[in-house]
Amino acid sequence: MSLILKVKQYGLTGAVVTTVVGIALLFVPGAATKTLAIVIGIIVALLGVKDLATWFQLKDYPILVKGNLLSGLIKLFVGIYLISHAGVTEAILGYFLGFAVLCTGFSAAEGSISLKYLEVKGWFLALIIAIAIIITGAWILFTPIQGIKTAVTIVAIELIVSGIFQFSYLLKFQEDEEEFTNGIRQLEKEFDAKMKEYEKQVDAEIKKLEKESKK
Repeated sequence: MSLILKVKQYGLTGAVVTTVVGIALLFVPGAATKTLAIVIGIIVALLGVKDLATWFQLKDYPILVKGNLLSGLIKLFVGIYLISHAGVTEAILGYFLGFAVLCTGFSAAEGSISLKYLEVKGWFLALIIAIAIIITGAWILFTPIQGIKTAVTIVAIELIVSGIFQFSYLLKFQEDEEEFTNGIRQLEKEFDAKMKEYEKQVDAEIKKLEKESKK
């Protein structure tokens, strides 16, 4: 497969996948967050199964698996609960997201105040942005499920925009394909010419050494 064809195929695949995933998340953000919540529940349940399996395998050596039985049962129960109550998991994810955004906002606010004391221009704009981040974090905390869905929607829009840009780059590449191909061919010719020249130099040196060795 030629380099040009590979670039086209990889570029087209990336653009299609990115755009399709973005559209899917945009139109069904709730399904995406529920899926994520179920995946988390499955992971926790599997960790519980692992602990229980370890306990069954090494139960004759209790010092090695101390706490594995209890830990495994708790993780398995929590995992099953999260899977069967995906809405609760969504809310938990929303709380984590809101808390993270709040922390980011307070950190940014502290940084903007430091900029003020250092008399750096633009500190007030930085403070306004920090306050906006804090308000966003508080809103997510008070509406965790809606907040996580909004975050998924934002990610979806970013993916769609990224996919559109990838398509535009692919179209531009299609337009410049001939020029690109000619450039590669020119590089190949230059490389071949340099290799031939190098081979001649090597042959000349070998012949020179052979003559000197005969003397």
